[in-house]
Amino acid sequence: MRAHPRLSCSEYSFPSLARDERLGLVALLGFESVDVGLFLDPNTEVRPFLADPAAEAKVLRNQIEANRLKLADLFLIVGGDSFAAHAINAQDHERRLELRRIFEAAILVCRELEQLSMSLLPGVTWPDDRRASWETAVSELRWRVEHAAHLGIEIRIEPHIGSIVSTPELVIQLLGEVPGLGLTLDAGHFVFQGIGLDRILPLAPLARHVHLSGARPGAVHVALEHNEIDFAALVSALESAGFCGRYSVEYVPMAKWGADSTDVLGAVIALRNTMGSLLLARSTAGQK
Repeated sequence: MRAHPRLSCSEYSFPSLARDERLGLVALLGFESVDVGLFLDPNTEVRPFLADPAAEAKVLRNQIEANRLKLADLFLIVGGDSFAAHAINAQDHERRLELRRIFEAAILVCRELEQLSMSLLPGVTWPDDRRASWETAVSELRWRVEHAAHLGIEIRIEPHIGSIVSTPELVIQLLGEVPGLGLTLDAGHFVFQGIGLDRILPLAPLARHVHLSGARPGAVHVALEHNEIDFAALVSALESAGFCGRYSVEYVPMAKWGADSTDVLGAVIALRNTMGSLLLARSTAGQK
């Protein structure tokens, strides 16, 4: 079954496979587009990446083209689940400088791949100085947006559980303070916290890319039978606000956030079918 052309799938949903195998699986599932995770272990992967980012871009391009996929988004994360230690607004100045160097190399990868956007994590709140952590995040994001803009690349943040923008209201505030910053919207991170669509939907006009998975309070990635997100309402709000980007089916097996007991492959297929039907119905209705 072919996925709707507006749909993408995250290759990092299948971490037990090598990346070329993950891309092959995304293609086998009928997706035309793929979200690629540029996830770097600071102990083993950062140094060789900084030494030759063009090599990473070449390998990635070859793998994507071999599977006849289009790149929907490049998602840069350093340090895995160590969000605080490797946040862009890390308290340690030298760490922030290193993260800037990694970002500069990642932007070169985008340029080599002719990819015009990249998603990042927005930073975290320092427990001992909330205001300084916010100001540092704003400064670091402004620098990244301005640096990437010179190459015609848009920078987007994905607000997540435990981030400096853990609520929709904080997202709106941050985007207002960082001109040109885009939004990769994942409603699941808000639903996990018990935040309803009435507070999430005001983000629709700001969204440039969308991550989708079933979610409910206390669990960020669940099968559709346990899902509490009204996908029809979410899609309606996004499309009415002029969203024309990709909807990425993004399930990630994690030993946290209630995401450790989901059949990822089955969930991806089910959401692919559900979203495909929603998007097809909407486009058909618009033609009448």
